[in-house]
Amino acid sequence: MVLRTFRKADLILALVIVGAAAAIVAGQSLGRSRQEGTVRAREVVIEVNNQHFRTVPFSQVTGVMTVDVPADRGRTVVVEITEDGRARVRASDCPDKVCVKTGWIEHPGEVIVCLPNRVVVKIQGGPEALGPALDGIAY
Repeated sequence: MVLRTFRKADLILALVIVGAAAAIVAGQSLGRSRQEGTVRAREVVIEVNNQHFRTVPFSQVTGVMTVDVPADRGRTVVVEITEDGRARVRASDCPDKVCVKTGWIEHPGEVIVCLPNRVVVKIQGGPEALGPALDGIAY
C-alpha cells in the first residue's frame, strides 16, 4: 500500500474548486434577489409576424375583453381575455383551428400559437404569479 502525501498542486486545486463553488452560490443568490426586485404583474402579450402587437395587463381588464388581431392575407384572430387572468383564441380564420382548440391559458409561460396566421398569444408575469417556486412537474 502506497501512501500519497498532499502536494502544493493538490492544495491549489482544492482552493480553486471551493472558490468556484462559492462564486456559483453567490451568483445564484444575487440573481434571485434581483428577480424579486423586478416583479411584474401578469399580462397577455400578442405578437404578429414576430412583431409586438399589443400587451394587455390583467389588472386593466374588466369582465371580458376581446382583441381583434389582424393577421397575414387579410385574416383575423380574435383573442379573448378575462379579468380573472385567463386568455384564449376565440376565433381564427386558419384552416385547422389548433389555436382555438388549445383553449384557455392562465399561467406565465403558457403560449397559444396560430402558425398559419403567424400569431402568438402568451402570458408573462412575475414570480408572484407562479406561486411557490417549482423545480419540476410530474404527471
